[in-house]
Amino acid sequence: VCSSDLSTSQWEAWVKQATPSTWPQILLGACTYAPAADGSFARVASLLGAHLLETAEHQAAMTVRDDALLAATTCYMLAGNAAGTANCWKMQLQGKETGGGKEGKGGMLGMEGLQVWMERLICYHELCPTQSTWSDDSLTEAVTHFGELLASQGAIAAATTLLKRFQLPVPFAVPTAATATATTTNAAVTATSVPVTKPMVPTPAQPQQPSVQSYPSYHP
Repeated sequence: VCSSDLSTSQWEAWVKQATPSTWPQILLGACTYAPAADGSFARVASLLGAHLLETAEHQAAMTVRDDALLAATTCYMLAGNAAGTANCWKMQLQGKETGGGKEGKGGMLGMEGLQVWMERLICYHELCPTQSTWSDDSLTEAVTHFGELLASQGAIAAATTLLKRFQLPVPFAVPTAATATATTTNAAVTATSVPVTKPMVPTPAQPQQPSVQSYPSYHP
């Protein structure tokens, strides 16, 4: 690697030879010889990330699999590929939930794993909000699903904030100030229109005077 005008096919050939232990050399070559201005570096880094992700999916050893996933995550993040980064994080969390077992790309996360995944995505989006791959269908579907879960638990404000952060439509009704006022007024009217039945308080029994037995008067 000593020329700045390397063809895409040459980079692809080197990327396919990368392993979880040799990928840094390929990435270093891309940093040096793949121009960032025309998007060459991003393309090479994404190709390397995809290759390492595929390598991780076919690894039986948990340690090698985790190393390949970490390497793929690094490449995707340097490439500015939000969808690829999110997919790597998801696979890492799936591995933890299954004790290192392999899950398909479309596997569902448990609630705890889903929450951790969303927290990572929110932080990453805060740092890199302009990446075009945030519009990836699988990514927007996952964020929308989490927003609906929040709304179903009553956290409508948090769900709305999440979806608006990712510029996604809100699929549920958001209560407005007028709606909240009307709801409060209706509740007050209903409360005043219901007759209140006072509990019957038993009257305490009056103490009875002891009866005095009368005797006939005695006259000597």
